[in-house]
Amino acid sequence: MAFDDLEVAANSAVIGALANAEAVFGGGVSVRGIFEAPGVRALGAVNAAVPTFTFIKPETLDVARGDTLSIGTKLYMVSAVEADDAGLLTIGLSA
Repeated sequence: MAFDDLEVAANSAVIGALANAEAVFGGGVSVRGIFEAPGVRALGAVNAAVPTFTFIKPETLDVARGDTLSIGTKLYMVSAVEADDAGLLTIGLSA
């Protein structure tokens, strides 16, 4: 098994074990992932105290700054997008 395949498998296992929320994006696509309440986290070159949502990006979903999604009953706007090479995506959220 190639390293890239191991990374994808590890990401899937982590999200599967730690997912604590479901996000529904504006287009109706829903994904399970890890929601983290505000805390200082580096997103790109910016340190920000924003909620984040980390998930495995489905091929059918494009995410960009300004997109909206809901987690539970709360509506958020995507303020930052950070991807890795194995399909894992972390987005910064603003209310």
